[in-house]
Amino acid sequence: MKQQRTAFSTSALQFVWALEARSPLIQPMFPISQLQLKIRLLDDDAPAGYWGSRLRGGYGAVLKEHLCDHRELTDCRVCPRFGECDYPALFEPVRTAEAAKLAEAPLKNQTSLPRPFVIDLPLHFSAKQIQSKQLHFGFTLMGKLASRIEYPVTAFSIFGQRGIEAPDNKRARFLVEDVLDNLAGERSIFARTSGEAMFAPATVRDVLELVREQCWPTAVPSELEIRFVTPVRLESGEVRDFYELIYQLCNRVGSLWQLHGQSWPGQAEFFRWRNDLLKAAREVKTIGNELREFQTSRYSNRQQKKLPLYGLIGAMRFAGDFAPFADLLRIGEITHLGQQTGFGFGRIRINAETQPGLPA
Repeated sequence: MKQQRTAFSTSALQFVWALEARSPLIQPMFPISQLQLKIRLLDDDAPAGYWGSRLRGGYGAVLKEHLCDHRELTDCRVCPRFGECDYPALFEPVRTAEAAKLAEAPLKNQTSLPRPFVIDLPLHFSAKQIQSKQLHFGFTLMGKLASRIEYPVTAFSIFGQRGIEAPDNKRARFLVEDVLDNLAGERSIFARTSGEAMFAPATVRDVLELVREQCWPTAVPSELEIRFVTPVRLESGEVRDFYELIYQLCNRVGSLWQLHGQSWPGQAEFFRWRNDLLKAAREVKTIGNELREFQTSRYSNRQQKKLPLYGLIGAMRFAGDFAPFADLLRIGEITHLGQQTGFGFGRIRINAETQPGLPA
């Protein structure tokens, strides 16, 4: 540690010390793995635009077809195999109302639980990207799913053979050409031999351990920009200041910690952690807010109709002491923020150097 610190400036040294002295998080939190799927389009009908709902829908449909024995049921909780089947645990975790009442905060009274994955992709694939026929997207797995990459990779491969929804009731097929392990220097962990898929284990890390290996690029920033790269959908519908942002991040990360962590410290410790951060957040000033609403729609095969998708995109800028929030903000970049993260929503980016204007 001493040799590593000598390469930093004095101000950066002070920041590292501040992280160690003031960070309220307790190790470990929950395991993650991070994949990058490279796909090649096989048809000319693939649509440009936002692919989050398409990828999530196709992935879930394949999992349900191959894992669920009672596909006629719309609610897994009434299934005779509820508690044994892998489908809800891997795609749509739910629990009974009775179990929800007995749970601790922040997931108390919630019957629908956070998905164990997020999709990382741009707000839209352009027509030029579609014409190149080479696309890629990130897939972050959390909890037990982090070490079971064969499920999502196989599901996306099968989904690609069927094709993604395209205009005029067509379908555009794609091939999963490679899968890279982002936590191992983008090492390839996927190959096809005689038509069969071969998998190498993905690197699994604790999310807190991972982000603590990262630090700000130079000195402690006095100003910070947080960009909403894909729509951030919050129950309140808005984010007015840094306090509200930290409140939402605490609940998001705390929920995943509670659901997937082996060292969940309990409700009282969660409240202490969140309250300490919220108290510090009141001292951070909001110096810019360029958020705007983004709207699109998706087709739900379950409900047989179009449903709205909406959220906030843009940027917010803040000034203050960010040392207490370093862990939380970095974890938020990985886990996303708000609702519908399984669609790729809620992707945020932390910039130590603020830039004018909205994201392209």
